[in-house]
Amino acid sequence: ALTLTPTFESMGLCADVTGKLDDVRAELAYRVVGRKDWQAALEPVFCAPNRQFRGSILLLTPGEHYEARMRLTRDGKTLSEAVASAWTWAESLPVARTVRLPAGVVREPLVIREQGTADGWIVYEAAEGGTTIDVGDSAANAVRMEGAAFVQVRGIHVLGGREDAVKILDSHHVRVTGCDISGWGEPGTWQWADENRTRGVFVDAEGKRIDGQSGIRVQGAACRAVVLEHNYIHHPRGTANTWAFGHPHGPVGIVLSSTGGNLVVRYNDIVGAETHRWNDAITSEYNPHVTGGPHRDTDIHGNLLYLSNDDGTELDGGQINVRYWGNWIEGGFCGVSCAPNRSGPSYVFRNLVVTGDERMATNSGFKMGGDRFPDPGVSFLLHNTVYALNYGLTSGHYGKGPTPIVSRNNIYAGPLESNGRVRHRHVRSEERRVGKE
Repeated sequence: ALTLTPTFESMGLCADVTGKLDDVRAELAYRVVGRKDWQAALEPVFCAPNRQFRGSILLLTPGEHYEARMRLTRDGKTLSEAVASAWTWAESLPVARTVRLPAGVVREPLVIREQGTADGWIVYEAAEGGTTIDVGDSAANAVRMEGAAFVQVRGIHVLGGREDAVKILDSHHVRVTGCDISGWGEPGTWQWADENRTRGVFVDAEGKRIDGQSGIRVQGAACRAVVLEHNYIHHPRGTANTWAFGHPHGPVGIVLSSTGGNLVVRYNDIVGAETHRWNDAITSEYNPHVTGGPHRDTDIHGNLLYLSNDDGTELDGGQINVRYWGNWIEGGFCGVSCAPNRSGPSYVFRNLVVTGDERMATNSGFKMGGDRFPDPGVSFLLHNTVYALNYGLTSGHYGKGPTPIVSRNNIYAGPLESNGRVRHRHVRSEERRVGKE
């Protein structure tokens, strides 16, 4: 059984398999429906706990009809073959109704629970002269989509929200496009965590630690086919501490929290400031869980992610056919975290990473790992450029042992001779078969 899950430019494939699989390999090919020649894709990966071969087809054309073919082979002989087809997502939407918001400043939150249809979306857009939704701290969110479907919000200036500026809760087939989002959350007050003043965090009026207040929060298992695109997310009210005072806590640009997956986060500028640093620019929640973070069948690409005191992006969680490419990550303690990769495979390619938090301190460009859990997933690192003030890549996070990485054509460099090093624990293939390190 071969299942295809598309986005605009990618296709995730899962093939359920049965029988003896000793020395069995999978081959993946694709083509536009109606064309003769097949094109080879990256070889799928076998995920033993689920008895699935999984893989992704990358850099496709939006709104196109593709078919994919997966063959199982042993010693060069075909054992079985499956073919399936699907359309990539179209850029344009069929609009049934447009809701033009009032011009000027609106002090009440925009709450959307409506449901359009696949053939008729509902679009909420700013007035011709512009619409600003500014709730200050009078509401938890300035924009809230709850149980919504086939709805787009576009071109709005969003200010305020005690917790998150925009919250998408248990909604599917929704888009947030071209919004300017700032001024949310709580600045808090600094509180030392120990009498020696070596650790501390920002806390709210009740003394609770402030963390994870987001420009956009996507939360809930019903959240799928959510698109966040062309948004400018900047200047939260608070800031994050550095690792000098313990694990960073504070505001984030985008939170992906236990979603159903199949998300797209593209072409957003998530820009901090020296006095308004991110914890992470894009963060996962419930990192140790398969459903954590992007979860599955998700694309994150073309984003500018600037000034985080922890990670530029956390992909932590299931990472089942998660694709991350064409992003520019700068000014963070870590560029991209793939630890843990609970299931995989994930694809991280053609990114530019320049590390260094507000102290100009660095952990690594890529943070890998996850063997605390059995059968960690495979991460593909392809054609990336990392300019690091410390390590270019480190492994052994979420466990001490090695995790599977396929690495090709990556550049690791830095201003000093020792910068850009790679620290990865290895297991040779023959040792892996007999279970030795």
